[in-house]
Amino acid sequence: MTEQPQEDRRIVDEDVEDVEMEEEEVAEFKRLKELNPDDFE
Repeated sequence: MTEQPQEDRRIVDEDVEDVEMEEEEVAEFKRLKELNPDDFE
């Protein structure tokens, strides 16, 4: 396996963090929608 340059690895880590943040936001949105369905009609 070839060694990735440090910069590439950092960019990948940032992408992973962005995806995790988006998943948390989606989960929070779904929770709010279940609690207050009238707000989302």
